[in-house]
Amino acid sequence: GIVLISTFNQLEKEGLEDNREIVRRGTRMRLRPVLMTASVASLGFLPMALSNSAGAEVQRPLATVVIGGLISATVLTLVVLPSLYLVFSRKKFSKPAATAAAVFLILLSSGSHAQSPLVKVMSVDSCIAVALRNNPSLQASQLSITEKQKLQKTAFDLGKTGLFYENEDLIKDEPGEDGILKVGFSQTIDFPTVWFSQKKYNKQNTLIAETYYSLAQKELIRKVRAAYYELWRSVEKQKLWAGQDSIFSEFENAAALRYSTGETGKLEMLSAQAKRREIQLALQQSMSEVKMAGEKLAALLNTKEELLPLNEPIPKLAATVVIDTSSMATHPYLNLSQQRISLAGYNKSVEVNKLLPDLSARYFNQSWYGVEPGYYGYSFGIGIPLFFWSQQGRIQSAKLQEEIAVKEYENELLQFNVSYRQAVEEYQKNLLLLDYYETNGLQQSSEIQQAAVEAYRSGEIGYLEYAALLAQSYTIRNNYLDALNSFNQSVIQINFFTEK
Repeated sequence: GIVLISTFNQLEKEGLEDNREIVRRGTRMRLRPVLMTASVASLGFLPMALSNSAGAEVQRPLATVVIGGLISATVLTLVVLPSLYLVFSRKKFSKPAATAAAVFLILLSSGSHAQSPLVKVMSVDSCIAVALRNNPSLQASQLSITEKQKLQKTAFDLGKTGLFYENEDLIKDEPGEDGILKVGFSQTIDFPTVWFSQKKYNKQNTLIAETYYSLAQKELIRKVRAAYYELWRSVEKQKLWAGQDSIFSEFENAAALRYSTGETGKLEMLSAQAKRREIQLALQQSMSEVKMAGEKLAALLNTKEELLPLNEPIPKLAATVVIDTSSMATHPYLNLSQQRISLAGYNKSVEVNKLLPDLSARYFNQSWYGVEPGYYGYSFGIGIPLFFWSQQGRIQSAKLQEEIAVKEYENELLQFNVSYRQAVEEYQKNLLLLDYYETNGLQQSSEIQQAAVEAYRSGEIGYLEYAALLAQSYTIRNNYLDALNSFNQSVIQINFFTEK
């Protein structure tokens, strides 16, 4: 049992922070030695327990007690003792900041937080699926497509039909004769080419709405990925600060005890207290960062639940870097600009066709009062735009709008290519930094921490040197998380451009 507890403490000093994982790993490591110790002793006493020779009346009770005690002690060591360790190990988080760290670690590191009613653990793909389903901005874009589709029916617009009733008096005040009664209807329509031009214009508006929806989808996916990995980075940094808070809490208590016994001076105790307060402040700030990052992600998903990423190491994303940017010409961002040029062209076509004559038709039924039957008639006409300078101004305006759309496309294409090149340069810069941490930095951090622990145990260095080395090790890990997040953010940006 003493060896088992020593193993637990050793795992904790090596940086393992989750008590459940400490118990699980330590018990697995000591399972074979414990069982071998009990088995060898039990087998040694077995001949005495089965003896029937002289002196057996003394040997058998003694052997039975020893063998039974070994069996119960094995159960005690492997089952009861680890359970008691889990219960009493929580008492070391007695101070407020340490209690918060313990709660956070249990929540994030135990593996059972998925069932917690306080938070919801989701993968990035699940977050994207929820955002595509619930995001109100995307829903508005989808409704815009439906609205443009309904407007397509307005291309063939016959206008309002006119009804008329006319009465003509031939002889005023002549008794019995009121004149001529005329009843009919009239209809004026645009020249048919206006309808077809308007139909193309409305259809292009629908295509623009669909492209805008596609672009909004990609923008939303990019934002969700960026927010998710930002939250993931904040959670991992939270774990690092919580681990430091746990370690330096023990150091603060040890330094206070050493000072009270006169083993060290006051400087060591003050240094330990200052370092602990610094870590507590950083821990609280990291908690705030986790909360803000979670709220940002929840807003994109349009949910009120508190979200957390998977309880796994942050992966390194893969980017698809395209050398020839001409292959990105079909990106929705550029398609939108191209379609606006076409829309301006169709609008110009509509205005030009409005210079064509309007067509009109008229049908009437005419009768004399008191004389039956009457007769009917009809007429056709055209409306010629003799005064067309106002329409000419609309045509010129439409031409300028088309030229403006062309220039805007050229500018957006330039900005698109510049933004992509900047994203690639940012990616390459972050890749170099991340490679350093993956090849050297993390390994150096582990070696520094291990060497510091060994040197402190052997008495080669004091507390101040030990604390400085641990702080350096954790700083490297913090910087690695920042570098990994910056790299992943640049990959997300590149994949947005390349539609991956």
